[in-house]
Amino acid sequence: MDTPTVVLIGPPGVGKSTVGPIVAARLGVAFVDLDAAGETYYAEVQQPVSSLVERADDVGFVDAHRWWQPARVHAVRRAVADHARAVIALGAGHSHYEDAEHADALRHVVSECRVVLLLVDRNPSLTIAVLRDRCVVDKGHDWMSDGFDFLTEWVTSEQNRSLADFVSYSSGARPEDVANAIASAISAHPAQHRPRFVSADAAMAEFRGAPAIDGERLRADLDAVVSQDPEPQLSAGPRARSRPEGDGQPVRAGSAGNQPLTSAMMCVGLWV
Repeated sequence: MDTPTVVLIGPPGVGKSTVGPIVAARLGVAFVDLDAAGETYYAEVQQPVSSLVERADDVGFVDAHRWWQPARVHAVRRAVADHARAVIALGAGHSHYEDAEHADALRHVVSECRVVLLLVDRNPSLTIAVLRDRCVVDKGHDWMSDGFDFLTEWVTSEQNRSLADFVSYSSGARPEDVANAIASAISAHPAQHRPRFVSADAAMAEFRGAPAIDGERLRADLDAVVSQDPEPQLSAGPRARSRPEGDGQPVRAGSAGNQPLTSAMMCVGLWV
């Protein structure tokens, strides 16, 4: 059976652009990073990144990002059409939308794809804290703008979870391990049939038609958690036991090293 189009979604800094090429290599297909390829698509609907920057200067990034929804969903539509049977990594804002009409349009676009949601940990606070620090270090900002927390919005997105055939938790695992788990799941179950639940250890060795357990849990525990955790999951390796210092809440704007999100930062590469 042909490899399906694989779409990687998730918050910024989670590793889509790092894991994606490895998944593609394992599957023997092309990799497309929409953050790198999207500008042509944005321009087709008269919403290039330069217009987003100008609008952010005028009305703020929160309103500008909402205005940019047609460009985001159009870019995904075009990428899926142009790159069938590839692995496509979407920027964080391309799978979560402010308005239902665009969310519904995106759902239709990826309806024939295999969608993998990447997160750090099952604990949203830990995922937010890890990614906040990572974004500050790698990109110089914390995804807070005009009092709105984009990072928390994307990490906790029900839209993302409802789109996903698989959820991959990467904490404590190497990118290669995460990619191998994803590629194994796609190879084992290329045909879409939502909801798809996968039971997996590091090798994604067994399909059970039930919610996954992490690699650190015994397989014998699977049946006990089926009714408690109705979410498709992959586990690429043992999850980290550590938690952030303090109360585990996400780092807030204004902490050391953070910079406010400004129009000068508005470029496609920020969405990974």
